[in-house]
Amino acid sequence: MIRSIRPTDLASLLAFLRKGHSNDAKTGRNLGRRERRLFSLGRFLQEWLSLDEDRYTWIDISRGRIRGLISVRTRPAPTSWQVDTLILAPSSECPDVCLGLLNYVSAVGGEVGIHKVFLRIQRDSPLSDVARQAGFLPYKSELLYWRQSLMPVGGDGSVLKGIIRAKRPGDELALFQLYSATVPGHVREAEAMTFDEWKAITKKDLSLPT
Repeated sequence: MIRSIRPTDLASLLAFLRKGHSNDAKTGRNLGRRERRLFSLGRFLQEWLSLDEDRYTWIDISRGRIRGLISVRTRPAPTSWQVDTLILAPSSECPDVCLGLLNYVSAVGGEVGIHKVFLRIQRDSPLSDVARQAGFLPYKSELLYWRQSLMPVGGDGSVLKGIIRAKRPGDELALFQLYSATVPGHVREAEAMTFDEWKAITKKDLSLPT
């Protein structure tokens, strides 16, 4: 059975998360970062039991045992959701549980006027086929570059100097022009076509780098 999470689910959720299941959904905020501890009482109260209109959480539960959890939050556009948590218990039923949760999110979203649901997963994730069955269509692939040091070292051991500064408010228009010139049209159509849409997304750091 799939339903909203309740305060009485605390014990079941604790047992579920203590098994160390990973979060298969990636966002702009957790991409490339070490995953934080999935369970804490604060997160349970502030996020998964949140009464805020921009966050929703559902679980797949059978006989008191949680088999999967999914949560979404509203993107800057009020008619779009981002899946930020997708935790599944590894078992032979995992694909069916995932499919049920994704279908449920799409059905509920349609009822409340959501036009798009975004889901980011690893390129080689076994959930890719399940997501397609639920109606999700891949529209871009991302390659993450990781800077290991602020002081890069040359091949001969010499230290190289670079100049890096933080983004300033006056840079936004130029960055949007760069985004418009380099990002394919079908990606911009899915995420942000106008300057205001782009600013809203980069401020919330849900999809685009800042």
